[in-house]
Formats: sequence, C-alpha cells, structure tokens
Amino acid sequence: MALKSGDLDAAIAALRAAIERHPDLPDAWRRLGIAHSRKYRMGEAAVRMAAIATAAGHATGLLVAAQMAAQARDLPAATRLAEAAVAADGAGEEAFLLLGRLLRQRRDHAAAAAVAERAARLGFGGDKLRLARAEALLRSGRPQEALDALAPLLAEQPGLSPARVIENDALQQLKDPVREEAAVRAWIAADPATDTGHLRLVNLLVNSDRAAEAAPILFRLLREHPDDGRYHTLTAMVLHALGKERRGLPLAQRAVELLPDSVEAQMALATILNRLSRYEEAEIPARRAVELAPDLVTTRSMLALSLQRQNRFVEAESASLHAVALKPDDADAVANLATLQWMLERYEESLVTFDRALALRPDDAEIHFNRGMSHLALGDFPRAWADIGWRWKRRKSKWRPFPQPWWDGGPLAGRIVVWGDQGVGDEVLAAGLLPDLVRAVPAGVALECEPRLVPLIRRSMPAIDVHGRVDPIAPPLLAPDIVAQVPAVDLANHLRRDAASFRPHAGYLVPDPGMVARLRARYREAAGGGPVIGISWRSTNPRFGVRKTFELPGWAPILAAPGAVFVSLQYGDVAAETAAAATATGARILADPEVDSLVDLDLYAAQVAAMDLVVTVSNTAAHVAGAVGAPTWLMLPRGNGLLWYWLLCQGEHCPWYPSIRVFRQERVGDWSGMVERLGRMLAERGVAPAGR
Repeated sequence: MALKSGDLDAAIAALRAAIERHPDLPDAWRRLGIAHSRKYRMGEAAVRMAAIATAAGHATGLLVAAQMAAQARDLPAATRLAEAAVAADGAGEEAFLLLGRLLRQRRDHAAAAAVAERAARLGFGGDKLRLARAEALLRSGRPQEALDALAPLLAEQPGLSPARVIENDALQQLKDPVREEAAVRAWIAADPATDTGHLRLVNLLVNSDRAAEAAPILFRLLREHPDDGRYHTLTAMVLHALGKERRGLPLAQRAVELLPDSVEAQMALATILNRLSRYEEAEIPARRAVELAPDLVTTRSMLALSLQRQNRFVEAESASLHAVALKPDDADAVANLATLQWMLERYEESLVTFDRALALRPDDAEIHFNRGMSHLALGDFPRAWADIGWRWKRRKSKWRPFPQPWWDGGPLAGRIVVWGDQGVGDEVLAAGLLPDLVRAVPAGVALECEPRLVPLIRRSMPAIDVHGRVDPIAPPLLAPDIVAQVPAVDLANHLRRDAASFRPHAGYLVPDPGMVARLRARYREAAGGGPVIGISWRSTNPRFGVRKTFELPGWAPILAAPGAVFVSLQYGDVAAETAAAATATGARILADPEVDSLVDLDLYAAQVAAMDLVVTVSNTAAHVAGAVGAPTWLMLPRGNGLLWYWLLCQGEHCPWYPSIRVFRQERVGDWSGMVERLGRMLAERGVAPAGR
C-alpha cells in the first residue's frame, strides 16, 4: 500500500522488514527494487539494492540488484551480482540467462557458453536458455556445437525464428552454403510466413550469383509490404545484380523516401546511380551514407567512387584514405586507394599500395590486373604482362571455348590459333603483333576475329588463315594440326617484352587501294585544294567512354583550320551533329553516307587512309588510323579513362603506332588547353597532303 501511495521510505522499510522475516519471497525483492529505483537515481538505487541483496545472499535479491546495475550501465557490477545470483541457493533459470547476456555484452562468449552449459547440467532447459547456449557457442567460435545444441529445439519447433537465425549463422561460419540453403528452405517450409527466412534465402541466392531466383521472392514481399523500405532496398540491389538498374532506380529512390536514415537504402541508391553514370546525383546519397555511418569503410568507399567517377581524384583520394584509416586490413579499401594513386599518375606510390593490398588478398585478380597498369606506365613490361595475365581470372573475362592448350611462348610442332577477346580497337592493335607471330611459329597462324575485319586482315597478311568469329567455332580452327591457342592481346606478353621489341612500321593493315584512291579524290575535290582532315570525337566504351569523349561543339579551335574540309570518321549516324557544328563554326564537315564502320570496316579503313590528317579521341578510329599508317593526332584524357595500351606512350610518341602523335589533357577532364594548342598548330603549320 505504501508503494502505491507514493510513500517510498515507508515502502522500503516495510519491504525490508518482510524480507528479513521471509527472505524467499521473490515478489518482495522485486517490489523493493522498484521502490529503490523510484526514490534514487538508478546507479545509486542499484548500489543500495546490491548491499541489501549481498547481505541476505538470496538469489532473487541478487538477480534484482544485477538487473538494476545493468540498467545503470554498470556492467562490471551487474556481472558480479549475476555471478553471485547463480551461485546462491535457489538460483533460477532467469539468473543464468542474465549472466549469459551480460557476458556476451562483454564479448566473453566462452564464459557465456560455460554458464549456459552449467544451467543445462542443473536441469534448466527452457527455450530461452537453449537459444542462449547455442548463441554463446556460436559466438565463441564453436559453430558445430551450436548446431548440435539447436537440433533438439528445432526438432520440436522447426519454425522457431531465433533458432533458425542462429543455425544459419553457424552454417555461414562453417562455410557450408549448401547446408545453409537447405536449412533456410526447411525454415520457410515450417513457417511460410517468415519474412526473415525469405530474406535470408534472398541473400544466399544473391551471394551465389543467383539473383534471378531471388527476384520473385522479393517482388512478392514487396507486394505484401509496399511501405517497407527494406524490401525496396533489397529488390533494387537484386535488380542491380541482374543489370537492370533502370528498373531498380525507382525502388531505391522510394527506399530512401521511406527510410531516410537507412545506410543500406542510401548506399543502394548511390550504387545504382553510379552504375547509370549519374555520378553527381550518386554523390548525394553517398555523402548521406557517410553522415549516417562515418565509421563504415563501405560508406567512405562509395563516396570515393562517386567522386572518382566525376574525375575529382584528389577528393576521392581523401575519402579513400579515410576508409583505409578506418580499416587498414580491408583489401578492397587499400586497392581502391592504389587505383586512385594510379589515376593521379603517381605510379611508384600506387605500386607500394597495390603490393599492400595483395599482401592482404594475394589471389585477387582485379588487384593484380590494376597493378599491371602501373607497371606498364613505368615501362616494366615483364611484371606488367604477368599481372595483366590475371585478367583471365576476373569474372568478366570472355573466354572462347578453344580446346587447344595455351601457348607458353615456346616452339610449336604445329599451327597456332589466335582469337580476339576485346573490342574492335584492341583487335586492330593486336593485329600488329601477328607478323612477329608468323616468324615465331613457322608451321602457320590461324586467326579468329571480328567478322568485319576479315577482308582487311586477309589482304594485309595473306600468310594467316583468317576466319570471322562465329558460334560454334568454325571447324577449320579446330583442325588437328592446330596445337596451341592464344588470346590476341596476350601475344604482347610473348612478343613485346621490352621497348626495343616495338619495331617501327608505316602501317600493317592495307586498305583496298582502289577504295582509298576513289575516296581521296572525292574528299579533295570537296576541299578545293585544302587539307582533308578526318575527325572522331566519341567513344562508346560502356565503362570509360564518357571520359574519353570530347563532344563536337568543343572542337571550334580545330574546326577553324584555314581551307580545310573535315570528314567525320565517327561511327553511327552523326549527320545532325556535324550539320549543327558546321552551322555554329562555319566549318565544312562531311558525313559520308557511303561509309559505315558498323557495317564495313574495310571501307572504313580506306576512308581513314584517304585523310591527310586524322584528329581523334581514343576509340576505334585511332586504332585504324595507326594501323594503316595515317598521320594522326590522338587526344587522350588523364587518369580514369586512359586505357592500358596508351600507357606505353612516352611524350608524344606511341610505340604501337608510329604515325600517331599523342596529346594529353593539361588537367583531368579539361580538353580546352589541348584543343586550343591543336587549333594553333593547324593555323600555323597547315597539313601536308597524304601521298599514299
């Protein structure tokens, strides 16, 4: 009555008197704890209650005192009192549960497991205690024992969610995804309404590259929970894994609306926006994720990625340094930092950081490949090719199913087949290695390539047996006398071991002379005696194209070349673009409808060879121009977007293509200084007519 009336002093006195007469009254101990907590601050109340309980030595009193100390956040005192409670006569299961929980909070999982096992030996066997024992075993690094402890409980209650969660965590520790998936499916079978079980199954499917199987599950959950941001987040990420970012974007945006303080939702939105090349927009959720979780490596790394994709490498490096500082042993964070150092053209420094990343994860193909770029930039060819060779262990590698063993660079008793594995430009570049291969393999060379290149390479290299790429592989390329295979770009590892192995040439691809003469006459007539300059301004490379591209409206200083006629070498339908640029600048720009490189590369090569000068960004036009020996000015970006083969270019010289003269951005992302310089060069020096 005194406790209800608010007379706490009277209530405490009465309850203490009752306990002194009958110390085994659990309700009196609990009410005494309530009275103390109302009269005093929790810390002082816990101390006073501990003194009374310790003096009495009663299990319930000690348990109440331990609970109060835990509420006061005095973990050491709470643990001591809980230990005293389980040691006292009459200790119940609740005391063991509390002590186990306190020990887990202190990360002493082995001791928590021992407490749970002691309780089991004393005959306590409630669900909570059995779960606590299994969790403690799991957290102490004994996953199989945790599974054994759970087995009877799951046999009785196969749909018990907390038990299933522990079971799945244990199987994860054991790295047994097959059993883990079976366990999750058993959970769902026992409790079809379990959202947690379905989400676990989704994560398993996604992590095993089976996102397509996960999508229907998430779509159903999304229909059932249309206002639950978790499902919007997960579904967006599954669509991202399936390469369907445009479908995932509205879901990620809705997730952020529903859960503005969710790190996962912000990260999902940033991930999808980055994949859609909407980098400035991606920076917003990336920064929000950092605000929400500044101590997470993943949030700092996402911000670094968003900044890097905007060519803001210095800021990106700062974010990446934060990530590495948070977790110095995170291989991804260290590798990202190394890549940024490479983009900032600090190649020696990047090698040190790449080595550090590989010390953490020695078999990471992506890190090896990226380190190869730094070796290449520094002219260390053997180390570069060794690292670049790891590309075949990357998930995105495109194998061709040739049965022959890979060439090791040594003598062969039969022929060798070479197959292209990159884009058209890479195949054109690699074709420059074929004459050396013919000398190295006297028995003969066969080539599988982009079908549009077949007539051009056959004309240029009649000693090579050339076939267009088809599926299945053309039977002549499976002939028994072909005893080895090699991807075209990998030839560099065997035939370009140092700078001296790059031999000068005036072009190794030979366009049709009649085509060249006809096109040259046509363009020179249009030029009226002025120079004929081929131009190409765009790359459609899905990853780097935006950084290599310099759109035509910015070319005004070049298009002002006196007396010149410009011929578009840009693939695709660009008539509207060239007409707009001609109107804006007064330049004469031809877009020849007869030539379409997407259809006929042989005719395109003839068009390129008909130019007095080619001015181009890094794309197929640059490779074709270099391969036919056309005088070429190549405009390169800095940092991200500078593809591997251009790293070998020192100053203005390009060892792959001697006819190419290399120019670079003065600052990352800024083409203006370079274009002004090229415009002045054209105005001051003019262009010599081609004599080929």
